[in-house]
Amino acid sequence: MEAEPKDAVQEVQVDDEQARIESERKRLAEIRLQAAKAQERHDAYLQAKDAASAAKAQWESAVETLQDLCLEHDEPLPLLDQEPEDWRDVRLDSLDNPPIKPGTLAHLVVREIETVGQLADFSREHDIKDVDGIGEAAETNIHEALDAFWKTRPQNEADDPAEAAAENKGNGNGPTSE
Repeated sequence: MEAEPKDAVQEVQVDDEQARIESERKRLAEIRLQAAKAQERHDAYLQAKDAASAAKAQWESAVETLQDLCLEHDEPLPLLDQEPEDWRDVRLDSLDNPPIKPGTLAHLVVREIETVGQLADFSREHDIKDVDGIGEAAETNIHEALDAFWKTRPQNEADDPAEAAAENKGNGNGPTSE
């Protein structure tokens, strides 16, 4: 009877060994599967990297062409060559279609408002009617003269900065005087 337990022990050992081998085979299969996935992803990465490099080269070429086009242009660009704020020095007494009335100009001069730029600066913080002697009719005259001025500008300056500042002041979007 001693032989039987030895055979049983050997059978258990064989079964344990087979279970361990089977476990190792499963583990090895999982490792191989994961290695294959890692390789696929690495290949995809390399393809994306190559595509990104090609796209970058195309982008750099387009930028270089654009720079060359910009730098080779020697002709004057009248709209771009003007001083962006040359309108600021235009004297109010030079506006003539319609002109600002002499009496209105005199009231503005007292407040040291003689140019479109000075009027724009004043209008950022004040209403034009804050100038002594300027009422509704004078305000309308000033706006008509400025509207005509802005419409004749070679640049597309459709909005009068003084008027925009006055509108912003009135709607709470601009600075106010205190």
